[in-house]
Amino acid sequence: MVVHIDNADLNDSKNPPAQALRAAALPHEPDQDKHLTRSRTEILNILDGVRAQGEAVSVYIGLEENFRVSSILRADRDRGSIVFDHALDPYKNRPALLEKAILMFECGYQGARIRFQSIEASEAFSEGRPAFRIPIPEFVWWFQSHRPPQHAMDPDSLKIDLTLDGTQNAEAEVVDVTPNGLAVINCAADARLAAGQVLKNCAITLPGVGRIVFDLQVKYANPWPTGQGRPVKRIGCELVGLSSDLQQLIKHYVIGLRPTGTKA
Repeated sequence: MVVHIDNADLNDSKNPPAQALRAAALPHEPDQDKHLTRSRTEILNILDGVRAQGEAVSVYIGLEENFRVSSILRADRDRGSIVFDHALDPYKNRPALLEKAILMFECGYQGARIRFQSIEASEAFSEGRPAFRIPIPEFVWWFQSHRPPQHAMDPDSLKIDLTLDGTQNAEAEVVDVTPNGLAVINCAADARLAAGQVLKNCAITLPGVGRIVFDLQVKYANPWPTGQGRPVKRIGCELVGLSSDLQQLIKHYVIGLRPTGTKA
């Protein structure tokens, strides 16, 4: 892996968070406030806000590094549960989600990161479609960054340059980046990408920082409706070989530059 980076001060990200399976083990970064919310009313308000903003929710299953991209369909106050969609492949995702493994959820909300967990997923339906539900979480972790956005920019302009076959390039929009280097991106619907494929010498340019070059491993690739009249292909991937500092830097741009109301 080759990294080209200019004028970057990464000293404030020496302790990036690792993926955690229990809330008590979630780390504290020097530049973040970490709050534990136990108020049922506040938790419901937060998750309703996530749903209203159309935020993507990353769902980790047990000890897997892979994740599913989901979204909140509704907060069912009468049944005391939160209903999620099965993302793109309900028949593939359903068995894993209903195996009683620990599920860890992570998403963005109002410039912060929200995390919560469950061990009681059950089957549900929403408008005739398969879905799953979990009890309203007993607590929610809220990570609020102290750092202001370094640059005023359109978050849609955060792109990854993909090298598809060694010669052909394509551009992908960054949707989200997790603390351990997994990412969700959107690219052209006709891009030929498949799980397990490794794209060499991909790059992302961060304004005021420079161009970062890395390899990208595809975890999954599926069609994705955007609601804007243009279908895309949504890619779950891993940014291979990036240092933890660079992962945190990219993640900071995704979090800090996404305005309230932006839909993944």
